Amino acid sequence: MSKQKLILHIGLHKTGSTFLQKSLLHNAGTLNTAGVFHAKLVDQDTGHHHALLQLLRNKDFDGFVDALTGIDGTVLVTSEGLVRWFERADDTEVEPLS
Repeated sequence: MSKQKLILHIGLHKTGSTFLQKSLLHNAGTLNTAGVFHAKLVDQDTGHHHALLQLLRNKDFDGFVDALTGIDGTVLVTSEGLVRWFERADDTEVEPLS
C-alpha cells in the first residue's frame, strides 16, 4: 500500500491565507500537471476547505478521510480553522514558526 502525500496549509487568520487559497485554486491546472490536487470539498470560489474542517468539528472522521482519499497524487488541504487542531493538550496555542 503506497502512502498518500499531503500538503496541509493551516495559515492563521489575517496572514494572507485567502490570497494563497485563491491563487492555488486559480492555478489548479498547473498544480494538477505537477501531481498536486485539491482535496474534495474545496470551495470553488475561494479555494478553502472549510467544509472539510466542518467534518472534523462534527467528529466525522470517516468523511474527512474519504475527502482525502481516492486522489492519484499529492493532496492539498487549506483552511485557517485547521490551526485549532494543532493546539497543545493544555489548550494553549502552539507558537507559530518564524
